[in-house]
Amino acid sequence: GPGDVGLPGNIQHVYPREEDIPPHQVEWLRSYLSAASSSFGRGTYPEFFDVDSAVDFHILREFAKSQDHFIVSTYFSKPRGRPIHLGPVWDFDRTFGSLGADPDIQDPIGWSGLRLSNWWSGFFNQEEFVTQYKQRWQELRNGRELDLDNMFAFIDSLAEEIAEAQVRNFQRWQILDPNGGWERELQIIKDYMSARSDWMDTQLYDPPIPRPAPGLVALPMEIDLMNSADIGEVYYTLDGSDPKGPENEISPSAQLFDSSVVIVEPTRIRARVLLRPGVWTNETDVLYYDRAPTLAITEIMYNPTGGDDFEFVELHNHGETPVRLHGIQWGTARQSMTVSEGPEFL
Repeated sequence: GPGDVGLPGNIQHVYPREEDIPPHQVEWLRSYLSAASSSFGRGTYPEFFDVDSAVDFHILREFAKSQDHFIVSTYFSKPRGRPIHLGPVWDFDRTFGSLGADPDIQDPIGWSGLRLSNWWSGFFNQEEFVTQYKQRWQELRNGRELDLDNMFAFIDSLAEEIAEAQVRNFQRWQILDPNGGWERELQIIKDYMSARSDWMDTQLYDPPIPRPAPGLVALPMEIDLMNSADIGEVYYTLDGSDPKGPENEISPSAQLFDSSVVIVEPTRIRARVLLRPGVWTNETDVLYYDRAPTLAITEIMYNPTGGDDFEFVELHNHGETPVRLHGIQWGTARQSMTVSEGPEFL
């Protein structure tokens, strides 16, 4: 209220109000919150936060892709003798693709721009928190609260309760699209939930884990592509292509992983888990080889004064065996290059 000093990080008192709290308790709480904010760097954050509540809070807000979450409309409590508890979850008016939200919020694909705000960046810098977050998402999706069938059944049950009342509501406030009406609005929410959960599955189910680790090995060798998820099947390729086709179908060059992949020469393996038709995990892209590479970049001409036609990358094979150039790729997170023209061997 007026005159409130507030707490660190733009946190405000809700109950009891600041004016009703003895000054020494306000100072203790201010000190506690400062220590909680710095606990991530020390790895002591579980002493200050109920981590289970933080995981559930973030998952629900991120799934809904709320425009207001993580900065405003974020409530928590500090029970006596216990750590900070995140919740209750509140404020869902601009969520699930609402037309009143920003365009990026209306898109079910992609993380929300605020997901790492304030304390959340500290949480997601902790490997054990990320692991718990993924495990909890998979648990909730596997026949639990965030399973599509369960969510749709819940929506239908609530819709049935207000089916008669909604007619009078929209007679009084004529805000429905005449093409489809109330039933169309329900379907829009379901479609958004379906697309949103599919996308989050691709991010929160891990890609296949290759064993043994890629790199310099003794060939021939059997490679295991472990699926850490409880669902789906692993598909892989050995020709450098993506096992996921352009329309999210299984690529014609992809093979279903059975028990092992036997390689007898240097081989690039690309693999994904097909969670269900059209929904894939991120990609595992690894290389196994039995001798140190002999191909090196020896000179780069970048942005020459004569223009782009004079740019080049010089390669040198310092070994005795010819190296096939076509298909070789290198790059960074921002730019990559694949050799597809010119001499096939060097």
